[in-house]
Amino acid sequence: MNDRKKQFDQRFLILGDDEIINTYSDEKKLKKIIRKSQRAKLPGIWGTLGWKEDKPINININNSKNGNSNEDKRDISTVKIIENIKSFNGDIKNIANDVVERYINLESADFGINWDEIKTYNDIPELRLDLFVDDAEGAMVYYYHQLKENFLHLNDKSVFEQFIQCQKTDDNYTTKRDRLSYYFKILPPNNYSIDNNGQILQDDELRITSFIIKIITFKRKEGSPDFLLKDFFSTKNIITLATTKGRSLTYNLFGKKKYGLYIYDNRIKTSSVAASNKNRFDMRGAFFNVDENNKIDRTRKTLLLIHGTFSNTLNTFKGLVKYQNGESELEDFLNMSEYEQVIAFNHPTVSADVFDNIKELKKLLGVEKFKQGIGILAASRGCILAQAIGADKTLPFSVDKGLLFSPANGVAYFDLRDNLATGLSILKKVTIGTPANYALALLQFSADYFMDQPGAKQMTFKSNRLNKILKSKLANSTTQFTAVVNDWEKGLIDTRGKRFWMRIADGIVKLILGAKHDFVVGIKGQKNTPKLFNVNEIPMASTHCKYFTKSELHKRNGDEVVLSNFMAKYL
Repeated sequence: MNDRKKQFDQRFLILGDDEIINTYSDEKKLKKIIRKSQRAKLPGIWGTLGWKEDKPINININNSKNGNSNEDKRDISTVKIIENIKSFNGDIKNIANDVVERYINLESADFGINWDEIKTYNDIPELRLDLFVDDAEGAMVYYYHQLKENFLHLNDKSVFEQFIQCQKTDDNYTTKRDRLSYYFKILPPNNYSIDNNGQILQDDELRITSFIIKIITFKRKEGSPDFLLKDFFSTKNIITLATTKGRSLTYNLFGKKKYGLYIYDNRIKTSSVAASNKNRFDMRGAFFNVDENNKIDRTRKTLLLIHGTFSNTLNTFKGLVKYQNGESELEDFLNMSEYEQVIAFNHPTVSADVFDNIKELKKLLGVEKFKQGIGILAASRGCILAQAIGADKTLPFSVDKGLLFSPANGVAYFDLRDNLATGLSILKKVTIGTPANYALALLQFSADYFMDQPGAKQMTFKSNRLNKILKSKLANSTTQFTAVVNDWEKGLIDTRGKRFWMRIADGIVKLILGAKHDFVVGIKGQKNTPKLFNVNEIPMASTHCKYFTKSELHKRNGDEVVLSNFMAKYL
């Protein structure tokens, strides 16, 4: 327990080695440091804990003394996070020396709160963690939601990590700072929910997860987020495709080089696709850059694929093209539909908005007209782009039909900056490979940095850029868009499976997205389609961007739906 002889200032609990802390005699200097009036680090101290409101704090906690650098004693969740951090941070050379794991266990703390007086989510008190860091040091902080019955189990795959983002250091997001500040809400002792009026409904059942905060600090360069992520966005994270014809392609995922127009070639029977050997899969056919050797036939009936947030064509539509038992969902769809050709558009989803995307699409397409109207298959943020395309009269094609899975026409995570970290935590969980690492990379910075990006702003409910699309008219009055409105249901997972974390996270997500959601976009956002489009809505059950994977798309409280048949019906 945190039984200390000296607290020095009643507003701060000093985190570190109590034996060393209690030997400090220069109280004046120590007070200046913890009160932020003097920049310095002292041996044995790695942070302070207090109330966000800066009132006196007197609670019992348990915390790390110096931190854990022993890889063998880390839980599987922490090990994976560190591996992911290393993937976008080349300054981590030796994990044992360059990464430190710490914790604050608040499970036994008596906060002196009368929970019957807490009426709304905003009423829940917040704590403040000030974490001391060097200029060339980054950090990740998160709730470690673990079932109490699994406490200290190192191989627990049901853990959900809910990240907490630091407060902005300055307007330039510099790394010239000696500490990072984090605000986080206390976890009530009982389960609870939020009604439609925003009121808290207390549950008789006790919370089944522990109240533990984990902190990971790691070496990194100094500089702004743009500088630190430059290599990650432009060169390091790629997907390599090697086909049976011996051709090798590289798909850039992020940054300025991401724009690309691709055409699907089904004459290639098998392609091996991977961002890493661990995530390697085979696909039927292959996507090639549109060029002199791989031209678009403008006389053919064409389907355009538009990927989702933090992603690219192969990440979003992996389940559609994956080769299983001699078949793929895309090939099955093409065999039963009128479509003769598939193209795909890779584009930035956060650093640019959809109007920027369309400008680049026009450059890639040129001015030659398509002889037939096209179909569009889109997911998540790609649906915003699909709707903007449907309203644009200056493109070299018209749209016949569009099938929109989980339109991100308002993502509640992005509306309040305090909720962004939870949204990125979920995106990290429901995606794999580079998109997951992208979400994690952003979590080391403040929410303000992410929300300053034009693509991120466009996914907020109050965005003028989004509302411009929602108020638009169809360029072709006969175009028919269909929105697949997805709600996650507990029956979609096996309680013994690795996605049991979803049961833990569901209650947290509902507080932000509402009772019905696909974990990333709530029903409210998915139904928020352009009024003048007369969009047809189909309620389904699935998890965000898992619907293209075999067996993952279901009717509400019902049977599995064959994706190729479903697509043929609405495209």
